[in-house]
Amino acid sequence: MTPHSPRTQDRPQDARSGFFREGPCKDECYRLIRDEERLAPFREDVEALWRRSREFVEEGLPDRACYEFHACFWEMHLAASLLAHVSLVPTKKRKFRSRGPDFQVGNIDAWIEAIVATPGEGENRVLEGVPGVVRSVPDDGIKLRLLNTLASKHGKYKEYIENGVVSPGEPFVVAVNGALVPSARLEQEVPRIVRALYPVGPMAIPVNPRTNEWGEPYYTYMGDVAKASGALVSNRAFLDDDLSGISAVLYSVADALNPGHGLVCVHNKMARNPLPHGFISSGVEYIPMGDEQLRAVRHST
Repeated sequence: MTPHSPRTQDRPQDARSGFFREGPCKDECYRLIRDEERLAPFREDVEALWRRSREFVEEGLPDRACYEFHACFWEMHLAASLLAHVSLVPTKKRKFRSRGPDFQVGNIDAWIEAIVATPGEGENRVLEGVPGVVRSVPDDGIKLRLLNTLASKHGKYKEYIENGVVSPGEPFVVAVNGALVPSARLEQEVPRIVRALYPVGPMAIPVNPRTNEWGEPYYTYMGDVAKASGALVSNRAFLDDDLSGISAVLYSVADALNPGHGLVCVHNKMARNPLPHGFISSGVEYIPMGDEQLRAVRHST
């Protein structure tokens, strides 16, 4: 179905009360969900998401979605998900409506900044798999993209502090969506975002060579991830002081066609302003313990 199909003509032109706008758009996913009859259930889901979240996101978000749909979906999805856990301040009542982080949490005076990870560029770009061709999941490459994304928002956090938008004593959370990174949905038992921030390596099982008996499985230590150039990037970010201004990371690979992926919350052991444990009440929460250990708390949905 094209934008000039009967279904499109039947809808009110540029219905400002809804999410989708009529007319040309640069984002192909936006256009398909808006115009294709077979995607009508997803269109209705996005409209419902807009109604739940519109009070807490920027007012011009539907117009921006015409050329940046996934980022806008992520902000709406995140707002709707967070409302089940925390008290968000409506956009019109926030301290900084146009130059602060994406969300202000009212009940604990915290801030949340949303961002979408991209495949990257050049030799470190994560490439799409070729249909019908077997390949290994580019685990290190995806972790590098997540770390790069987080580093960019840490720089933004420092700007917020310098400009007085965020107080040095307020928790600051980065919410990363990895859906646009190829193969990011292919996960291990320990989510990749956890293994990017803490030195959790592959699982190993010890075997007694004399008896062939298996011991207890354990996770190996992996403190660095290598770029294509061979340069090493630390994945001890939440055990070092470099990112101590970031209280936690929220992570999901949800998108408009696959919205059912829950949140993963990874707390920073070195956070200057830690979030309370139990910040989310569904999904999985990774809480640092003593001796560089993590405890996974799986909340019911």
